[in-house]
Amino acid sequence: MGDDSIRLLGFQNQSALPALYDLADTLVLPSENEGFGVVVNEAMNARCAVIATDKVNSGPDLVQEGRNGFIYPTGDVAALTAILRKVLADPARYRAMGEASREIINGWGLPEDVAVLKQALDAILAD
Repeated sequence: MGDDSIRLLGFQNQSALPALYDLADTLVLPSENEGFGVVVNEAMNARCAVIATDKVNSGPDLVQEGRNGFIYPTGDVAALTAILRKVLADPARYRAMGEASREIINGWGLPEDVAVLKQALDAILAD
């Protein structure tokens, strides 16, 4: 894309993350295997758009497709590329998505956690 503002930093110590989130516009979490993915919550709090794989377990609860981010199939480089092109080509869009992230995460708390846990348990018991 020819954009020298894009940085791939690799592993970062947890103590460095708040400052990095504040510098970022978009979080890309291309995990092939991810627990809840609390970095999604943290990045949303810092007004980042979120792009994550379908293996990031917080994605279905926190990422609203097209509103604050996108979820793509794990390993699908073409899908990730298309999303990045779409999001990064329009700074107003990723800023709006970041604002939506902050709004969504500010409305998330213990009651939402309990509701999602109940849904998961109901699904397990239904099988």
